[in-house]
Amino acid sequence: MAKIIFHKKALRRGGLILILFPVLFSSCRNEEATVIENIEVPETPDILSHEKIDSVLDGFEKIKFADLDTAYLNYSDPLKKYGKKLKGREYLIVKGRAIFNKIVGPFRVMDFLSHDKYYSANLKEVDANQTQYWLVDGKMLHMILDLILELEKLGYNKYGFLVRCGHRHPRRNMASKGSSQSQHQFGRAADLEIRDINNDGKKDDTDKQIVLELLEDIVDDDGGLGLYPGTMSVHLDSRGYKARWNSYTSPY
Repeated sequence: MAKIIFHKKALRRGGLILILFPVLFSSCRNEEATVIENIEVPETPDILSHEKIDSVLDGFEKIKFADLDTAYLNYSDPLKKYGKKLKGREYLIVKGRAIFNKIVGPFRVMDFLSHDKYYSANLKEVDANQTQYWLVDGKMLHMILDLILELEKLGYNKYGFLVRCGHRHPRRNMASKGSSQSQHQFGRAADLEIRDINNDGKKDDTDKQIVLELLEDIVDDDGGLGLYPGTMSVHLDSRGYKARWNSYTSPY
């Protein structure tokens, strides 16, 4: 049976955006076969400063790893390999429609969540205020914003990419065949799909190279860049030290 993911199309209607979810496949997305017809969310300004990103993050209730409920711990780390690495981390509690909050540029919290059974259950009944847990590093979001701002400054399409993957808890990471050391598991990584950056009406390696050159300076010695040759995908992360790789599968 084919897996189904949610790929957003936004239709403006007054002060609301109608979000549609056609079916597509991606290894980074959710494992549940769930179709959502339409969900209306309010139109809100894009998030275009580090301070605003931090403010949105600060608005979420926090929970320490040690206080996560047993059912989630058993689900997210079924092999119980990552407890020591995650022990000191603080998760954000995301409920119901909070998944539609913008967090960086036009991108929403839902773009960075683990797309798992909790994500699917919330989308099935988005007004039931169900809980999801989100691990995210604000520094990684700052990097994406810096990319947006630099693209705009240079006259490129500042929103010429999509966020395809953010946090992946260990179970989701295993399903995605991610590295056992993947920074996605710690909320420090995102995968971007590059579109038409230079506004020439097509997406090709020229667009990707523009993004990679900018990210080289933005990420610098503070994180990782996965070049994913032969694709329009780019990985970035805020691991705290420099890492670069050319293969599609990260060794880190």
